[in-house]
Amino acid sequence: QYKILIGFFFLFSCTTILKKSFKVNRKFSFNSKSEYYNYLINKKGFPKEKILFLDSISYINFGQKALMVENLMIYFGSFLNDSVSIKKSPFLKDNQACIGRMKSEIEKNLSMVVYADSAVELKMNLSKFNLCYLYDKSKFSTVNNKKRLKIFLIYYYSFGTYYDKLYKEIEEACLNNIEKTDLFIISVDPVYALKNQ
Repeated sequence: QYKILIGFFFLFSCTTILKKSFKVNRKFSFNSKSEYYNYLINKKGFPKEKILFLDSISYINFGQKALMVENLMIYFGSFLNDSVSIKKSPFLKDNQACIGRMKSEIEKNLSMVVYADSAVELKMNLSKFNLCYLYDKSKFSTVNNKKRLKIFLIYYYSFGTYYDKLYKEIEEACLNNIEKTDLFIISVDPVYALKNQ
């Protein structure tokens, strides 16, 4: 009985620390797409033309199929085109919330010169989801992107500042490999419901 009480105490304490220190579980309360976009650019420091959002048709499907089924957190995947992605290692799959595992996995993908057939998979087709650029609301297409490797991270407003350092480190790693890769950040907040202005 005491062990259960102690467990609840630590769980409550950790939740309280996460909320206070990293603003975890904060409410999404933006009034327009431009207000949200300005927040991501000015407060988070995200690359201006690399932020994507899902339209209303894809919003629920992406959450259910891509996030819940795969148990993903921040790292969505590394893609060579709309449907060919680099396999995630068992080490990463064992704990996809671990910052260190995500970072080392992405750095490994960036260091590859050739992507062998055994290293890739046809698991998820990105073209099934309607992704749009947040800066001008135009449709996103990986096929039109000239750089071969596309790395996709996921952003949740409710995660607060917990993963801020990881976003910056991954952006820096991609900039160091800018000739072969491109970084995109998919917002899974209900951006589609916000006013355009």
